[in-house]
Amino acid sequence: MGYDCYLTVQARIPDSAIGQTVLDWLEADEDWGVFPVSEVGDDHLYFQWEGRNRDEENVYALLEPVALRHAITFEVEYSSDYDSGLRFFVGIDAQRLNTLHQLDQVMDALQNLLSPPSQQLVVVLKAWPRRVDLETLLNALHQLLAEAGETSS
Repeated sequence: MGYDCYLTVQARIPDSAIGQTVLDWLEADEDWGVFPVSEVGDDHLYFQWEGRNRDEENVYALLEPVALRHAITFEVEYSSDYDSGLRFFVGIDAQRLNTLHQLDQVMDALQNLLSPPSQQLVVVLKAWPRRVDLETLLNALHQLLAEAGETSS
């Protein structure tokens, strides 16, 4: 018994030699095996993996040492029999990118909730005059995190 899981992983890399080294290192690990689809370009690495019984924490634990050793960040799209549509980052810029991704999700949820609000919600929002302050704060935080990535690239 168990569950199937599927990954799509990509990373920006300094050059194709590092990308090939990372790919070779991962494929040599018994926990990964050979990737059915992979590509190494001048500035990117991409691979897909299908396997059994790997949750996102296992994936993180397998990728993090490689990402830190080679000073890269992996973007992971993960789905399994139990989860679908998960996206997370592993590596040197993971904390900022995971926060930015989660903030994007919060902003999307707020925008969906607030436009157009249902009649029940309109009553609640009228009593909440500082909603604009929250939206301004979220936008400022989003901009700060996005710009931090532009300066570190």
